[in-house]
Amino acid sequence: MEVRNHNRQGQDARFFEINRTYHKTPKGPEEIQTLAILDDRGADYVRGAFEEIVRFLQKSGEIGVRPLRDSEAPDGYERGTAAELRLADVTFAIYGLITKKEAERHDVSSTPGVGELALAILAGSSNKVRWYRPLPRYPSIRRDLAIVISESVLWADVQKVVEESMGNIPKDLNLPEIIMEEIHLESVYRGKGLAEGEKSLAFAMHFRSDSDTLTDKEANALTDVVLQAIVSKFSGSRLR
Repeated sequence: MEVRNHNRQGQDARFFEINRTYHKTPKGPEEIQTLAILDDRGADYVRGAFEEIVRFLQKSGEIGVRPLRDSEAPDGYERGTAAELRLADVTFAIYGLITKKEAERHDVSSTPGVGELALAILAGSSNKVRWYRPLPRYPSIRRDLAIVISESVLWADVQKVVEESMGNIPKDLNLPEIIMEEIHLESVYRGKGLAEGEKSLAFAMHFRSDSDTLTDKEANALTDVVLQAIVSKFSGSRLR
């Protein structure tokens, strides 16, 4: 929150810090290596970041969410917003909204989403296989899409379709071998201009080739491939 205060003029701010935290236990103080996240967009985005870490580490098991009662929520979390994330019946993170009182104490006008994740719990048994790859010779190129889609469709399902579309690029486009370096959700919109049961997902994609610098024309063609894959997979979806 002090860092957020120093960046008070910024909008849609997002910060993280890795440091030691200390906790009282029956056996005495316990030191835990902790990842802390602050996100102006809200608690759901903090939760999404934590779940993405679990996904990246390819941890097995379903992530459970347990809302915390007011008596259980740590100080600083707005009551009714705090929840813990569990994996294999072990709590590895907590998240929620900061209280208005805590925000005012740090002279911050908003109440951002915040959370803490115990790194040792996840890092100890990662199933992730890491491969060395040289630094890229050619730059990536970014394209953004905003699609209208059914409220019932999860972002994870959309992301999977987008990633799979890179393996089904029509040969007549004569594109070089493409790498999708990154795809991430930018925002979710519900409201004016959309029908009930619809939402808009805005996301960014970074394309790159190992053989040459991609042109705008090639990047636009790839964006069209992605859009067609989404429209074909999810009935009623469309470009916003």
